[in-house]
Amino acid sequence: MRQAGAGLVLLVLVTGFEGCKYSSSPSPRLATPEPVTNDEVFNCDNERGQDFQQLAKANTNFFIDLYKIIKGPDNTLVSPYSIFSGLSLLQLATKGDTKTQYEEVLQYGKENPGAIHHQAQDILHSLERLSKVSNETFILNSANNIFIDSSFAVKPSYQSQAECYYRAGVSTLPLQSEPQDSADKMNV
Repeated sequence: MRQAGAGLVLLVLVTGFEGCKYSSSPSPRLATPEPVTNDEVFNCDNERGQDFQQLAKANTNFFIDLYKIIKGPDNTLVSPYSIFSGLSLLQLATKGDTKTQYEEVLQYGKENPGAIHHQAQDILHSLERLSKVSNETFILNSANNIFIDSSFAVKPSYQSQAECYYRAGVSTLPLQSEPQDSADKMNV
């Protein structure tokens, strides 16, 4: 049952990804980005809040549902926020029905689903602030990176959103043609 669930999650992650556009010819990092239209321009809003209630509720409910699927007789160690933020990074790149499905699975809520990303940004900012206040005796980093096959061109607006909200780098690698080399670069 565990393996079937993991396969389903991977299938969901691969389908409907709008932050990338397939290109038949492999390109090294972002060879020729498509022209950016006004609706694709993203400016990072650095306004900070302290209300994480919507994110906390969504993350908790998502994890409870996930745990019901993955629990077994053995001990299981997972990082609910890591899984949630990773899927939220993917949700940023979706639109239409796929975006709605991600929002439902991640339990963002119907009122203001976009607030989740701002609250994630606020959490990372709060962690940085705690590190500084404690003279860096307390450091907790969230390491978010996205690796996309070099046959896809990444939209600049998606890169900007991933960096803004999750401090995530977006890299293209020859995942299909050179999987071992790509894995070595990811695990540095």
